[in-house]
Amino acid sequence: MFTTSKLGAACCGLVIVMAVAGCGGGNERLTARDYAHRASELCRHGNRAVARIGVPRFTSTADGTPEGARAMTRIVVVQRDTIDDLRELRPPEHLAVTVQKWVALLDQGADELELMAVRLRVGRNEEALAYGAKAMTLLDRAREVVAPLRVTSCRGPVLPTV
Repeated sequence: MFTTSKLGAACCGLVIVMAVAGCGGGNERLTARDYAHRASELCRHGNRAVARIGVPRFTSTADGTPEGARAMTRIVVVQRDTIDDLRELRPPEHLAVTVQKWVALLDQGADELELMAVRLRVGRNEEALAYGAKAMTLLDRAREVVAPLRVTSCRGPVLPTV
């Protein structure tokens, strides 16, 4: 025998199952236009977050940690989060290879920024700048790869000179 609470729970469960089934579980591919819009929004959000962090000159804080290393570590976290969000989007099949290349370049750029932070942390500023230059090259390539899709690409930070 159903009580009112059991019946209500069963109805709520049925509504949730129907809603998820009706949405396709979020597994459907986006149209090219929807993909461009959503990916651009993610990158614009990440770009704004990176711009707010800023990268100071490569000097040390009171505890000896280079300020640039802290900033770069924060930037890498933003970049990785954005890349993870981009990976959750499902582009149309005909764009999948291009999107895969784009995201791979973004990921490689984040790797270089992470290596830059490590070098800054140990005071190897010249090596850090070299990693930063590689990151910017990769992020520029990523922008070029995705430009035909009319997607705003994720950018890196504006890096200071020594």
